[in-house]
Amino acid sequence: MSADSSTATPVKTGAPRPLQTSGSTDHLLATPAAAAGSGGGSSSAMHSPAYQAMLQSPLASTHSKFPLPGDPGYVKPYVFLGGSCDPTTWRADIAVPQLMKAGIPFFNPHISDWHPNLIALEAKAKEVCEVLLFVIDAKTRAIASMLEATEYIMAARRVVIVILDIPENTRIDGELIGGRQLKDLNRARAFLCDIAARHQKYCDVFDSVENAVHHIIVTHPNHHTQR
Repeated sequence: MSADSSTATPVKTGAPRPLQTSGSTDHLLATPAAAAGSGGGSSSAMHSPAYQAMLQSPLASTHSKFPLPGDPGYVKPYVFLGGSCDPTTWRADIAVPQLMKAGIPFFNPHISDWHPNLIALEAKAKEVCEVLLFVIDAKTRAIASMLEATEYIMAARRVVIVILDIPENTRIDGELIGGRQLKDLNRARAFLCDIAARHQKYCDVFDSVENAVHHIIVTHPNHHTQR
């Protein structure tokens, strides 16, 4: 494949495109509020060593503990909030409030006390979620997130992506992004957009977090009954 950036142009859309969904209603649709008040008990025999290590870590908080099937009060998350983390605040500012208001359970991996033991927990959450939201924003390089999004698109998972180019003279981790690095980071975004455009049966691309979250809410199987 040619590395010429002209071969792929980011698809920027503010309106949701038609998206084929599984129509499955086998997941639990308890509200996030109910999940928050359900308690944190666990059936240790069902969980992996990584999960047990996470629970026992002094860094773990109640916000880190994601119940698994078999735990009291388990609520299956519908959407995984993946993509860019620090210094972004799109989860707390937009996604979490809107999903809470809509009564849609989610898994938020962006926590202040994150540690490596949570990797297995996040993998389990991505496995059970119906929708994987990835935000590739302009404040981070997001290289790992782009690779991860590509993996799930090619695995025919239902993926919703926000892709934003990095402007000239942006600072990331204190480094001024320009020249070849800027070109490569935006070229990677263009390639991801091209992959998504060729797999629209499973994937939608948006130009803002607001539009992406709105799309997830209005395409939720119980959207009309929750209003």
